Amino acid sequence: MQQSITDIKQDIAELSEFTNYLKSELKNWKRQLNKTKYLSKEIKGLASRQYKSVSGEIQSISEEIALFKIKLKSAKSNDKALEELIAKKKNIFMKVRACLSLFASISTFLNWQSPSIKSSQNTRIGIEKYPIICDYNDYKRDRSGDTFYCEKKLEKNLLKTKNTGVKPILNLCNCGMAAFTSILYFLICENIVKNKALASSDIYVENILLLKNFFKSKLITFNCNNADLIVDKILSTEPNAVFLDTISNTVNMPLFDVASIIKKTAKIYKKEIYFIIDATCSVGYENILDNFVIPDNIKVIIHGSILKAPQLGMERIYAGFVLSFGLDKFVNKILEYRTLSGSSLQDIGGYLLPVTTRKLLQNRLKTIERNTADMASFLSEIDGKKEVLAEIIYPGIKSHKDFSMVKKIGFAGPFFNIKFISRLNNDKYFELFTSDIIKYAKKYNCDIVHGASYGFNTTSIYYSVGWDTPEKHYLRLSLGTETVYEMEKIKKVFKEVFQKFKRHAL
Repeated sequence: MQQSITDIKQDIAELSEFTNYLKSELKNWKRQLNKTKYLSKEIKGLASRQYKSVSGEIQSISEEIALFKIKLKSAKSNDKALEELIAKKKNIFMKVRACLSLFASISTFLNWQSPSIKSSQNTRIGIEKYPIICDYNDYKRDRSGDTFYCEKKLEKNLLKTKNTGVKPILNLCNCGMAAFTSILYFLICENIVKNKALASSDIYVENILLLKNFFKSKLITFNCNNADLIVDKILSTEPNAVFLDTISNTVNMPLFDVASIIKKTAKIYKKEIYFIIDATCSVGYENILDNFVIPDNIKVIIHGSILKAPQLGMERIYAGFVLSFGLDKFVNKILEYRTLSGSSLQDIGGYLLPVTTRKLLQNRLKTIERNTADMASFLSEIDGKKEVLAEIIYPGIKSHKDFSMVKKIGFAGPFFNIKFISRLNNDKYFELFTSDIIKYAKKYNCDIVHGASYGFNTTSIYYSVGWDTPEKHYLRLSLGTETVYEMEKIKKVFKEVFQKFKRHAL
């Protein structure tokens, strides 16, 4: 019970820090509004009234959080008290989430999408953090000052690296796949891949499909995750680019010790090589290149979606990032191809991203990892006779082949896959099982949802039936930041559904 109260305190600390950020940013916006000379008195009045309304709501939430913190200090550890605390926390979260949209709206509602450079300083710019950056094409959607402002915030608070010997460059895109395609445009248009491209067959399915279509016969795939074997593959094929995931979002969920692969390659390989790393499943947990001085011949591009855990469960905007190291003469090329491919983040997007800190995000991911490991262990023992359940696939439990690697890497992932016995391991039974879970969740007042993503406050269940072949489809459970108390409810839901589901095995 006490651990559940600690969990609630952590969630409230997250909401408190983010609410303070919203208050600070709104005050900055109001100061800029007061300085603006080109707006009419009526428009300024409208903007001031909107500011007063939104800032008042945020201040009210801030005061509510402060009172809730006091209440948590003397909270009782019983079922009724916990139910009330959890309900209160969820209510505050939804208020903050609603205010995030209002905050983003008021921060950009005076802005224009495509003013000219000459108008960007005073006549049409709105209340920007920075003026529009002069470019070949001066549409705001290409080089928005608001996006650069958001990038600096994220680079400072979340994606900051240390002791690499090179300055990293961060670019935001309008989604994770846009980040990846911006990298592909760069590699192809600059003729980086003259020889071969090497890719794990266990990288994200849509990424591997794009690689096959873009590089065709130049692409070599491999299906192992042993660091030494991958380095041997690099030495034998001499690729110009290598594509890896930190944690594979595929059926068998292999882990990749990306840091070791890059460092081992750097010691013995002298030709220029690009490592393109998808860190979507672990972004914010750690920076794989910290304290590694990157040699001149090693180029590293880390990318991913930041729809997941970095949005603190709010899920307000699609967004992706590209963090590049050591690109030298190509230092601004990712930004250029982001522009040319039209994958820029809209101005409002920078305000819909909850800017968090590394510490807060790591706390969130640790809670999610704890819940994931707990649930994976529970389900791995729920069907001892293997009447229905063939395997729980999660690196954080001993049955996974990469369990020993978790301690070194530091993070096992925010989800796991459920594998039924052969006859039931298909889309039909994935759908039946998922429907029952959602139905039984209501019985126990659990917030389990049918959703494809992860890193949120609530658990989601999802079956992959998209681009992959049927034999690679899987059923995935993504745990949220639920308290230990709530986790017991979720276990009851799955236990009952598994008992009911056994009839399909007969």
